[in-house]
Amino acid sequence: MTATITLHASPPSAHLVWEAADLPAGTHTITVTRTADGLSYVVRGASALFADGGAVLDDYEIPVGVVVSYVAEAFDSDGISLGAVAALTGTIAAPDPKIVWISDPTNPNLTVSATAEVGFSAGLSRKRAVQTYQVGDRVVALLGPIGKLAGVPLRLVSLTAASTASLDVLLRQTAVLIRTAPPMRLPRLLYVVVPTVTENPLGWDGESSLWDLSGDEIDATTLDILIPVVTWQNIIDTFPTWADVEAAYATWFDLLKNPPV
Repeated sequence: MTATITLHASPPSAHLVWEAADLPAGTHTITVTRTADGLSYVVRGASALFADGGAVLDDYEIPVGVVVSYVAEAFDSDGISLGAVAALTGTIAAPDPKIVWISDPTNPNLTVSATAEVGFSAGLSRKRAVQTYQVGDRVVALLGPIGKLAGVPLRLVSLTAASTASLDVLLRQTAVLIRTAPPMRLPRLLYVVVPTVTENPLGWDGESSLWDLSGDEIDATTLDILIPVVTWQNIIDTFPTWADVEAAYATWFDLLKNPPV
């Protein structure tokens, strides 16, 4: 097996490559599922991913501090499953559990780290509908399913001018992804909306700020990545001519495996 997984810690991401030899004969597409902490989800952009001759996938929502496993299921051109290939497994170390990663799921260019402040994730609340009835001398209840987290305290400190500016831009998005490592008592992938953004600058220089936020958990958007990390501009900026591109890469697949950044 020549399939590989390359992990990047800052910002957290995984670069996965399946060569043609790793996939069953006749593979046209693959669907890649990520499993961590007992939960499995299809990776964004990895449903029916083109895989003739191999496939490349970048996961910008990989959890941190836990073992993560990726399994690719292969399909032929008629959409018939050819089975799953061996899993790729890795862990992004999280030496400081106070570090929190905040990102826009559809624009991984907007990813920033901040430090959890005292009170971060304190008081985790979930609600559910409850209806009680008097039945004779007894009181019985009908309970709905437990809801998602609501009003999660997300008290953060950004310590540099760059991270403060990036966090300001990021929190203007409709929804964000919060990633924390164990032993933090939060879902490893917490998608939230932040109704109110309160920034308290720490000092006159504009470098650091204390952010008093609270987030309401939502389901992850099903949209693919809208603003990619690697674009044509990266290629244009790196190579003066197309001949230079062809000299650097034997095939388009080779470029995808090791793109200019």
